[in-house]
Amino acid sequence: MLLEDLYKYVDHALHAFDYPNEASLFPYKVCHPKPPLKQDTVIEFCVQDVFITCNIYTLDYSHTKHNNKLDKNSSVVTYKDKQVLIVDQIKTQTQSAMLTELKGSLKLMLELCQTHKQMLLQAK
Repeated sequence: MLLEDLYKYVDHALHAFDYPNEASLFPYKVCHPKPPLKQDTVIEFCVQDVFITCNIYTLDYSHTKHNNKLDKNSSVVTYKDKQVLIVDQIKTQTQSAMLTELKGSLKLMLELCQTHKQMLLQAK
């Protein structure tokens, strides 16, 4: 039924606002193998719900050579097939008016589909 297909696609579009798939984020995804930035800096942009998010990571590739003790806020991850220490991480986000409006419109479409489906079922 066309209405059910529309409902399914709108529902799928709403799930695009969920938290991004972990596999598509740092440290699991290497977007640019040889970036113009220093190797110890990673800048990542993504959409989280109705927010545009920017994460910036400072990395230390030589932490094992220096035998540095890790503090409780530090973490070691595998990135580009190497063990790296995340020295610092900054996250900033801003709400997108366009994404907020789009999400609201999709929710309304979902409700309208559900209402019309109920009306069609009652008319039978």
